[in-house]
Amino acid sequence: MAFGFLLVMGLVGSFVVPHLVRLAGKVDLPGTVTILALIIAFGLAWLADQAGSAVIIGAFAAGLLLARTPQVHEIE
Repeated sequence: MAFGFLLVMGLVGSFVVPHLVRLAGKVDLPGTVTILALIIAFGLAWLADQAGSAVIIGAFAAGLLLARTPQVHEIE
């Protein structure tokens, strides 16, 4: 179950997350990208729980997706 969740989130998230982070980067408020990263992490953790997997799998998937964005240093 965990592998399937990671696979689906990897495919879907690789298209969605970079666009969301790019849009959040255009907002001229400090910490916007960081808050979006937290929302993505908690959201994927919740989705993993709803899918019957451990919440840490969702948080791990969020970390993998956010690590590929150009704003990774701002998120860290």
